[in-house]
Amino acid sequence: MARLFLSDPKVISGRISIEEPASIHYLRDVLRSRQHDTVIVFDGKGREYICSVETISEKIVLIVREESAAVKREGNVVITCACAIPKNSRMDDIIDKLTQLGVDRIIPLITERTQVKLDKKRRLIKHERWEKIAIAASQQSQRVSLPKIDLVTEFDDFISLTNRFDVKLMPNLVGKTKHLSQLLNSLGKNILVAIGPEGDFSQAEVDTAIKNGFISVSLGDTVLRVETAAVSIVSFLRLVSY
Repeated sequence: MARLFLSDPKVISGRISIEEPASIHYLRDVLRSRQHDTVIVFDGKGREYICSVETISEKIVLIVREESAAVKREGNVVITCACAIPKNSRMDDIIDKLTQLGVDRIIPLITERTQVKLDKKRRLIKHERWEKIAIAASQQSQRVSLPKIDLVTEFDDFISLTNRFDVKLMPNLVGKTKHLSQLLNSLGKNILVAIGPEGDFSQAEVDTAIKNGFISVSLGDTVLRVETAAVSIVSFLRLVSY
């Protein structure tokens, strides 16, 4: 069923008028919605509106048939994934996949071995792009909420944000690690996962993380790409949390 994200749907006389070119293009040209088709509008905060298309022209008017109270159905735990930015455009895929998996927050990381260099302007451009990817993935995967996408964050600044999580996991190849299966009974409700770059976290970063309550974990015997590691551990956490 067609889904459309609107950050602040205005319901006037039982109707929602859509005038933003991007939303009109998505409904009319991408989804090919027609008169009387059903469209679910969601605000990214848990509220949904079940609508039917009344008119399609320079603007689209939807008739609101039903409005739901704020709900959350992504899962029983809150998952934050901090991920070092890989080369090329693979962070786009990471944002897309993690959104589909129901991650609540994504923190793009700059670490000691991160090879991508972004100035302030490029960081803002990337952030805007990643938010759009998260919206598209949320619409496709029928999420009722959007993940929070943080601005690009330096590793030391990231560590200072991590004191409120129940469990903090850092998959890495440095030193002694635990297997995820050993932690099934102690995951808690608010989980943070930190994924390193190509070449892994440095020893100093792992040491800093452990001092700040992270658990060093293994994802198996093979060395995974950044995007594979992120999807693998989040998929595991989602599976065991249901």
